[in-house]
Amino acid sequence: MPVDGEVDIVAEVSDPHRERLWAVVEAKVRLSYQDVEAWAQRMLSEGFRRRLAAAGVPGPYLVYAFSIRPDPGAYRAVERFDIGLLTSEGEEAAPALVS
Repeated sequence: MPVDGEVDIVAEVSDPHRERLWAVVEAKVRLSYQDVEAWAQRMLSEGFRRRLAAAGVPGPYLVYAFSIRPDPGAYRAVERFDIGLLTSEGEEAAPALVS
């Protein structure tokens, strides 16, 4: 796992134009507003993105949070921070692309 396990899931994906992207996912059983905010701040950090690139994950990124039980604050946070939300039901919110 890149960056000493600081990312729960990393997957190389492609957009409809076959451009290479990286889905990066933070996973929590119970997800709160604070969890999403901390994950968004980590992914916005230049230093963290440099470490991802050094580990072979250069971006651009689709940033997701996964949770079995997101609380109501998590839904507000993914909207505020443009983070995608995945649950056992599938994608509940799509992320913005982070270069």
